[in-house]
Amino acid sequence: MSQRHEQMKRMQNYVFGLVSVMVLFFFSFPLAYWRVSRSENYAGLPMKSLKQEDSQKPKLAEKQIPETANKEVQVVSLQPMAVAQTINQQLTPEEQNALQADLYEKIDKNWQTYPTFSHSLPYYVYVNKKGEITGFKPLNQAAKTDLHQIPLSDLVQSDLQQQISTPHNRFMVIFHTNGVLEVNP
Repeated sequence: MSQRHEQMKRMQNYVFGLVSVMVLFFFSFPLAYWRVSRSENYAGLPMKSLKQEDSQKPKLAEKQIPETANKEVQVVSLQPMAVAQTINQQLTPEEQNALQADLYEKIDKNWQTYPTFSHSLPYYVYVNKKGEITGFKPLNQAAKTDLHQIPLSDLVQSDLQQQISTPHNRFMVIFHTNGVLEVNP
C-alpha cells in the first residue's frame, strides 16, 4: 500500500510540474505577443501581421535613387530592375558572401556617428556585381525620416544609365539604435 502511495505521489508531482509549465506558457505567451506588437522596434518589419491585400515582397519596378545635389530620395520606376534583381539566384555562395562582406565593410567604414534615432532602420540595398551600391529602399517610416543619419545616400553611385543596364543584388541592411549594423542577403 505505501509503495503504491509513493508512486501516486510521484505521478502527481510530474503532472503538477507539467501542468505548471503549460499554465506558465499560456499566460506568458499572450503577454509577450502583446508587448512585441506594441513595440516600435518591430515597426515595418515582416514580424507584423499582414492583411490579405498586403504582401511581404517589394514591388519589383520601384527603387530608391538619391539625387546627388540635395540628398533627397525619390522613387524612380525602372522596369529593367524586375529582371535584373533576379541575379541573386545566379551568384555562387562565395560571390554572395563576398558582396555581403564588401557591403558591410563599406557601410560600416562610412557610418561614423553614433545613432540618435529611436527605432531600427531597415533598408533594401541594391549592389551590382562590382560591389557598387546602386540604390536603396527604406522599409519603414523611421527609415525614411532618419535617412540623414546614415551614409547610404553618400555611397550610392549616381550614374542612372549604369543602374538601369547593370544587374543588381538585393541585401537587407538594418541600422540598429545601439550602433550595430546588420547586412543580410
